[in-house]
Amino acid sequence: MIDVAGDDGPMGPDVVDLKGTVVDLPRRWPESKRKDKERMTLRYVPDPGSPTRLEDVDAVVALALSHGDCALLIHEVNYVAPSGRVPAHMSRLLHQNRHRNVTAILCDPRPITVDALVLAQSDVVYVFEMNVVQDRERIAQTIGWNTKDFAEGVTDLGPHEYLRYDANQPKPASATTTPTTAWCTSRPCRRT
Repeated sequence: MIDVAGDDGPMGPDVVDLKGTVVDLPRRWPESKRKDKERMTLRYVPDPGSPTRLEDVDAVVALALSHGDCALLIHEVNYVAPSGRVPAHMSRLLHQNRHRNVTAILCDPRPITVDALVLAQSDVVYVFEMNVVQDRERIAQTIGWNTKDFAEGVTDLGPHEYLRYDANQPKPASATTTPTTAWCTSRPCRRT
């Protein structure tokens, strides 16, 4: 996992903490740190003040891609895939993760600051409270949803509710058939 804020889990004695910059980070999966053939959790907290911060986090993405058969959780994905400045390994992850069996779980509070490909390549998108109009527009436009309908859906969310978009589900016939199989709320979805 890449934890930009430094306060997100997992943490603890069973987690392998990666440290340093692109120069210091391992080039290969650190198998020597594996305990008794158990699954490994790697955690990297980048230094936001590092002059090589984008290269640093991209090196961790490269590590996951080279290993394959893993999940990569990135909190604050705008730090790893900033709009218009996606580094090489993150670009590979966005385009080829399924070929390397790497599941990407990408989180961010401000979609407008994230490269559009992050949303465009997502199979499932969860949307929680979102107060900034540009963020709502970015999501709706990127996945091809009517911006007005999407904004109304977000505005109607109650505490702890969310919208879920699943690109593998049928799209609605019209805007009046919400919620649909493609868009659901955390409330029970009616199938149309």
